[in-house]
Amino acid sequence: MMSVTKTGGSQNARTYTEKPNDVGAKGSGKTIEVKNSEELKSALANAESGTTIRLADGEYNGNFELKGKSNVTIEGSRNAKINGGDMNSGYALHVEDSENITLKGFSVTGGQKGIVFDGTNKSLLDDLSITGTGQEAVHFRKNSSDNVIQNSFINDTGNIDPGYGEGVYIGSDDEKGIDLSNNNKVLGVEFGDDVTAENVDIKEHTQGNVVAYSKLNESGITGEHFADTAIDVKPAASGTLLYGNFI
Repeated sequence: MMSVTKTGGSQNARTYTEKPNDVGAKGSGKTIEVKNSEELKSALANAESGTTIRLADGEYNGNFELKGKSNVTIEGSRNAKINGGDMNSGYALHVEDSENITLKGFSVTGGQKGIVFDGTNKSLLDDLSITGTGQEAVHFRKNSSDNVIQNSFINDTGNIDPGYGEGVYIGSDDEKGIDLSNNNKVLGVEFGDDVTAENVDIKEHTQGNVVAYSKLNESGITGEHFADTAIDVKPAASGTLLYGNFI
């Protein structure tokens, strides 16, 4: 079940007060408090099912990876910032072959891409700030399905490659093979005025993806590499739902 409460006038995104069922970490387990990059990398590598990794305020420099995990939460305040550094390469946070992951409350910046999901399902990105990337901010790809990004802010993308500076990118280009990243949801997300490509790009062959109650902004779109619209749904995508958005 999913409920929303309006945050203001008709031009605002809505806030999701309950996460949709069956996404994100479940249950409770041990909590690991981390305060620097080395501790975060260790916690990600050794996280067991049910683990919560809590980020102290501060900057975590590097490219971080969570791979082959389930039922793990990473949380912190907006003053806890994962910084992927060089915008020419690398991902600030890469989640691969995982399930029921929750990313909540913190900030992400730097890297060629901000947050990348590969083969990751039923996971939740909630109340995040993702800014300052070389290309896109968030990418669900390689059959990543049933994920939700909600209540988040995305801006300042495409600093190196403006035509590839999407806010949320779902699926992959045909040249990279069929990518069935299906049933992902973009809910109550606010896109700033410096997103250089599509705010949301939904690629061919994907199914059932949703963009709802979000505040989209075309002010920063460059037109490079056919980036010319707030939402782009490719012709071979099916079952896409777009509603309640303000552009």
